[in-house]
Amino acid sequence: MPYCCAVAECKNTKKQGDNLSFHRFPLNDKERSKSWATKCKRADKINVSNARICSDHFTDADYMRDFQNELLGLPVRKILSQTAIPSVFPDRTSAVPNTRNMRQQKRTSRKMVEDLLQNSNLEETDLFGSSSSEESKMRTIATQTIPPSQQNKKVKTLQKEVKRLKETIQNLRRRLKVSNSKSKNLGTSVNKLFSPSQRRKLYGQKRVNWKTSDIVKALSLRSVGLKAYETARSEYKLPLPATRTLRRWVHKFSCSPGLLLDVVEILRDHASVLDIKSRLCAISYDEMSSDSRYILDPLNDNIVSHSKVQLLMARGIYENWKQPLYYDFDTPMTPELLEKIIISLESAGFPVLSVTSDLGGENRSIWKHYGISTSKSWFENPHDKSRRVHVFADVPHMLKLIRNHLLDDGFATENGTIINKETFEDLVSAASGELTVCPKLSHKLLDVSGAERMRVRPAAQLLSHHSATLAKVIFPDKPEVSNFIEAVNDGFDVFNSRVPVNNSNNLCSGFGFQLTKQMDALARLKSFMESGRFFMKGKVEPKRGRKRKYSDDVEKENLNPNVPTAQRKLKTCLLPCQIGFIVSIQSLINLYDDLTKIYGFSYLLTSRLTQDSLESLFSRIRAFSGSNTNPSPPEFRYRLRLILLGGQVRPPQGTNVLNDCTSSYVSSNLLSRNEIRCTVQTSEETPKIPFRMTRNKVDAPPQTKEALVYLAGYLAWKLKRKYPEMEKFGEPTSTLTEYEVPCWIHSLSRGGLLSPNPSIVEAVQKCNAVFEAAMVVLRDQNNIHNALFSKITCECPDVKKEIVSEFIDIRIKIRIKSLNKSRSDSMINKRKAKQFLNSTKSAV
Repeated sequence: MPYCCAVAECKNTKKQGDNLSFHRFPLNDKERSKSWATKCKRADKINVSNARICSDHFTDADYMRDFQNELLGLPVRKILSQTAIPSVFPDRTSAVPNTRNMRQQKRTSRKMVEDLLQNSNLEETDLFGSSSSEESKMRTIATQTIPPSQQNKKVKTLQKEVKRLKETIQNLRRRLKVSNSKSKNLGTSVNKLFSPSQRRKLYGQKRVNWKTSDIVKALSLRSVGLKAYETARSEYKLPLPATRTLRRWVHKFSCSPGLLLDVVEILRDHASVLDIKSRLCAISYDEMSSDSRYILDPLNDNIVSHSKVQLLMARGIYENWKQPLYYDFDTPMTPELLEKIIISLESAGFPVLSVTSDLGGENRSIWKHYGISTSKSWFENPHDKSRRVHVFADVPHMLKLIRNHLLDDGFATENGTIINKETFEDLVSAASGELTVCPKLSHKLLDVSGAERMRVRPAAQLLSHHSATLAKVIFPDKPEVSNFIEAVNDGFDVFNSRVPVNNSNNLCSGFGFQLTKQMDALARLKSFMESGRFFMKGKVEPKRGRKRKYSDDVEKENLNPNVPTAQRKLKTCLLPCQIGFIVSIQSLINLYDDLTKIYGFSYLLTSRLTQDSLESLFSRIRAFSGSNTNPSPPEFRYRLRLILLGGQVRPPQGTNVLNDCTSSYVSSNLLSRNEIRCTVQTSEETPKIPFRMTRNKVDAPPQTKEALVYLAGYLAWKLKRKYPEMEKFGEPTSTLTEYEVPCWIHSLSRGGLLSPNPSIVEAVQKCNAVFEAAMVVLRDQNNIHNALFSKITCECPDVKKEIVSEFIDIRIKIRIKSLNKSRSDSMINKRKAKQFLNSTKSAV
């Protein structure tokens, strides 16, 4: 930065190569700094924090000798002594005015001239004002003295100038009219784009009372990501509420695990404005994985660890709406819980007509409880015994299972035609090449593993109409191959209708518009599922501790994976994916009959009977922060609450299901229209801690005492920063000369760590002893921090409360980290043991 000397007469500036030094004012010595400012002889005020004086104004006696650089051979610096005052100045006979004084002088001169002119005008008025006749005579004489030719030329010049000015005025009026029109249109556009609160923010108002509709729209943008929201506010200057405002507003909405009672009340109030058709709904439920590590829940002040989240959602059958109703951690769905939710929805005025789930083990037990099979696809409504609740399996999930079993095991139709991975490899080989009739067929669709096995799109591309058409050409002697693929494709199209009329594919129209074709497609798919059988799996050994049951006609050698598919035995029973398709087909036909006879439906959009909305919500929750990972339980609760209040946005690309952006959540819609208000959240039901906080009682390692001293040093450093007014609890290790503390801190420190005093070390040891004993009693309680604080302050009254509070925060985090480490080590040991057993079996 270029410096200039602060002395009024000096014009020295900092230049490259100059031998000048510029010295700062001694701010720590006010008297000497005042003397420096006086020596500068400046008329204006000097900013001593930035001003500098060059070395020309100091004598050699004012400088100290730079011994350090002389010994090191470095360039010698000019170091002023502690009493140096500038004393060398040129002749000050005439002060050099600065720019500020020059401007002041110009203003004074201008004012004097204006006063003189005004006085002269007054005198002229006094002299000639009394005789107007004399003034007219003077003007007459002046005009007579000008020649006529010059007068005509001057008149023409003036007329041209007047004409030019008139044209300029017209152009300016025209431009003003256009600008007024544009500003009016701009104001209209601003009124359309922004709400009144946002417009006040744009116009510069600092404090804005945001409406509920503004908060809901902001929550929609916030649910995309925090960085995107902050960028929109700070970089693009969009008028949006602060994140702290959103956080404070969101906490008013209760979202505790279990049945969302606030949402049920919202639906109950909204039912009065909907007709019976719009209130008909279908429910679906599924599990989502969560981060199973131990974590501190800041809302309930407890430590939680959950691996699964059960979520249930209701969706309109006739009206396009959806709403999450229930969630809980590590809680499987049971018939009692399902009936409780159905009764709550029915009591709110929303009839439940169907239930959709996948075919996991727990869900199959629910089907077994209600007697759901290939001959019965419904159960009685628990709220009204005269109505039926139809059961559906998630058809996209069934499509993935069919694809996986075809590639892994193979399928045999009723007439003995085998369809397996080799069949599709022949199709892919026939479709290879740059120009092909089936460009989507590739080996990538056959070699699926891991997360790819759970995606719907690859399965739909493999079992598509293109593949069926190609199979007719490749396998003319095996028409069942083409018929099976075509039946699966057509059946999936019937269960995936999203619009009332689809002109490109009649099967994708609403169920009922092309009823004959759609019923024929369902009949063909049902026939293949009932008559066909999959081959047995190729596993060599059953799971340890369990015995595999074999039927009479199945031999153990058929489990060898090296045996070709054609030589294996067929399964004697239907697989869950086959049962799911059969039950879903029967349920769709029965549900359509109920809708047409009771409610007068003409068609049914079957995509609303799947779990696509639920999977889309899972994808949004996982990708909430951009990491696309499983959230922890507190993160899941916070993200779900934001989504419930913020509404629907487009889910991330590459998810498991198709984008479901056509429907929106009832709660966010009503909030955005200010039809409901959030009630203040008083308390939330908190689940009990599902694990023991205590550790196995073992002898403490010898490093425990040194670790407590290290913890005390960290605590002293934190207290020093947070409470600077308190007494010091430690000294920097760089200032100590004798090692009176354990050598661990000194061997680790590079001079920056604090060596704690004996008082805080003793306090930490007392707090830790109470902590270890208290966790045995408090292992199943919420509000751990408050309980531990009361316990420690009661048993250790001589320890300061600030130390106790900070110690509890740090100690709980250390306990959580230790628990997660123990769990991780246990999983690693189990994995190693499993690998050792597998290697031993393969060697034998």
